[in-house]
Amino acid sequence: MGKGRKSRPIKQHYVPQCYLRQFATRKGKAHQISVFDREETRSYKCNVRDVACQNYFNRIDLGGMDPDALESVFSGFETNLAEALVRIDQARNLENEEDRSYLLTLIALTAMRSPTLRANIRVVASDLGRMGIAARLRDGATYDASILEAKTQGAIPQDYDVGYEEMKAAFEDGDFKLALDDNELISIELQLLEHITPLLQQARLASAASAEGLGRLHHLRPSLLPHMVGSSPARWSPCARTGVARHRHLFSDLALARSRGRVRCREYG
Repeated sequence: MGKGRKSRPIKQHYVPQCYLRQFATRKGKAHQISVFDREETRSYKCNVRDVACQNYFNRIDLGGMDPDALESVFSGFETNLAEALVRIDQARNLENEEDRSYLLTLIALTAMRSPTLRANIRVVASDLGRMGIAARLRDGATYDASILEAKTQGAIPQDYDVGYEEMKAAFEDGDFKLALDDNELISIELQLLEHITPLLQQARLASAASAEGLGRLHHLRPSLLPHMVGSSPARWSPCARTGVARHRHLFSDLALARSRGRVRCREYG
């Protein structure tokens, strides 16, 4: 690595290290925590740096944006969270509303962001996507109307010429896969966060949480992820022969199109 270049974080935590350290024991410079592997039914000691994390979990793949922008924001939030957790531990109560706000935001984050939840969302998105395609292929008139609407919206080219029978045959053949990429998953997580946090922030906590806790994360949406949650133009998503589709929103409608003898997926919505 060249001199002066900042190294990019590889291991990115979905459970903050500052929270894990509350349950860890110090061993030299490391903090070790007891881990139980449910799949292998065994327990062991592990450095908090190496647990509840995944390579590039917060990475954003958008042109013109720092791939680590989201990781940097979460890092800043976790710095303040660490201080709040120390104060809570020392006070042995949750009377400080700002600290309580940080804690409730932590609960929302850990509930909404994990590899397991992402896998579940991918399954739901695939099932809903197939249902959406099937609905558009109910009959020729419905299909033609959906194609006309997509052309009107500028989501597919005006010379799009895949007919109903060809589309139906491709769909029934089933040789494709609908998938969300990490950008879409992160967008969904942030939207879910906005819904679940008010449920945790009850009555008099709501205003304090918005200003102090969630407010520190809320700017992720308008300033860091405009193309992920905003109304960005539809884009082409080339597919391999298996037809892997990438779409912008969880409930995006998909259209299959012919291209060089392969099935490609076109997103619109």
